[in-house]
Amino acid sequence: MTTDRAAPRLIAELEAITRWRESAEEEAATQLSEVDAEEARLREGIKALERQILGLEELREQIRGRVGRLDGEEIARSYGAVVSALQADRDTTSERATLLRQRVREDRDKAEALLQDPELSRAIDEFEKFRGMEPGLGSLPQSYRKAILDHHQQVKRRLAPVLKLLEGPSEPVDAPTQGIALVASVDVVEERPESLVLVLPLDADLYNDWESRGDGLEAHLAYRMVAAASELAIRAGVPAAPISYRSFEGRLTIQVWFGEQKITGDVKELAAEILDQVRFDASELGLAALELYTLWLPPEVLNPPEDSIDAENTSDEPLDDTVEDGPPPPAESTYELSESADTELP
Repeated sequence: MTTDRAAPRLIAELEAITRWRESAEEEAATQLSEVDAEEARLREGIKALERQILGLEELREQIRGRVGRLDGEEIARSYGAVVSALQADRDTTSERATLLRQRVREDRDKAEALLQDPELSRAIDEFEKFRGMEPGLGSLPQSYRKAILDHHQQVKRRLAPVLKLLEGPSEPVDAPTQGIALVASVDVVEERPESLVLVLPLDADLYNDWESRGDGLEAHLAYRMVAAASELAIRAGVPAAPISYRSFEGRLTIQVWFGEQKITGDVKELAAEILDQVRFDASELGLAALELYTLWLPPEVLNPPEDSIDAENTSDEPLDDTVEDGPPPPAESTYELSESADTELP
């Protein structure tokens, strides 16, 4: 007779534990394989990111390099802009000077045409005779003096159209009002103004060729600036400050050198005040339909580093040998310049 025997339950449980262990090990091996694969993928990604970071670091240095060059490039661009704008303003000023001269010639021609009238010609003779005898009128009897003065007023009324033409233009030339720039700069060394520079929209040759240029818009404007520089030196308490005249890319440049002398007041404020008065007084600018703007720029723009500009486009040449004395004033004007209101500028 056969008898079935049941294995102890412990054996079955141990065998189940063995199978569980094998299954767990297989599952763990699979997971470890997946972890290893993910780690390898991530490490490759990290390497790629590190390469990108190196690329970004190189790009950062390139950008920083460009930023570091901006100062020099800005100076070079500003220098070029100043040179170009002053050349354009010089051309405009020259064109307006020509128009103003034409207006004066036209007025003279009209005056000469009027003087063909014998009565006006005789009136001119009487007018000139009166000017010759005017100093002695005070010694004449009052009645006689009054008769002469009354007659002179009648002569002036007859000559009014001619005199008005000979006195010069009273209306601006037929052209749109155009702004022109006067470039100004104060060079400060150790918190002390060392010099002031004015660059005019005029030919530097105007200084060397002053007498042959004659009278006119450009000569008047140049001399006003020469006088302004002298006034600045006086008001700043350094009347003996050397004033030199140079060429900045062909434009007339005036430099007031203070050096280590003690300055009275704020140089820039004094200069701005004086230049405002120049604009107010310069009636010739109004007649030429020009407005003068003073643009204050840092001295670096007028003295750019050699490595930031094209050497062929720079110049700073002295004008003749005289550096301390200004040019002579313009010859006596052949026409009177009427007064014009100041234009408020930014």
